[in-house]
Amino acid sequence: MFSAADLRTRKLAHERWAEEKFAGEAEEPIRLVKAPDEDAIPMNPVASGAAVWDLVAGSGLYFMRSVEDDSDPDALDAADAFLSNARDYGDISEEILAQRFNAVRDAQRSLEEMLMGLWQRNLFVYGRRVTRTLTGGRGAPSPFGVTHLVVLSSDEVREHGGFAEEASGP
Repeated sequence: MFSAADLRTRKLAHERWAEEKFAGEAEEPIRLVKAPDEDAIPMNPVASGAAVWDLVAGSGLYFMRSVEDDSDPDALDAADAFLSNARDYGDISEEILAQRFNAVRDAQRSLEEMLMGLWQRNLFVYGRRVTRTLTGGRGAPSPFGVTHLVVLSSDEVREHGGFAEEASGP
């Protein structure tokens, strides 16, 4: 056991050491850098719970857009619930992976049920996963997964011709 005075002395010594070691080092601001070709990566139809899982699992950032046609409140609620659950599964994906083997399949089945519910309302999901680079700070640059998910009405899909255009968003 250490006394409180001993711990304070150790803490002060450590703080002095850190100040000396890192004195004069200017930290670069932390940034998330897009790949040069990122905007050319298309949004693709998402046709299964497994595909949703692959997009959200381990992602660090999400850009999501719900259906814009507000004529059917139930459809809006279903789209919003799907996107919320997809993000929630992405946020807890590491915990799910650490559980039993079929925990991932359970998550995929849940996402697929919601996806089928959207199809019944003529709503369709398009998505993509890109890797950006986290730079700056004291660490080495590292990859950072970014997921884009969009829920479209059948009219929006027809308007975009299958959504072959580049995704929008930061």
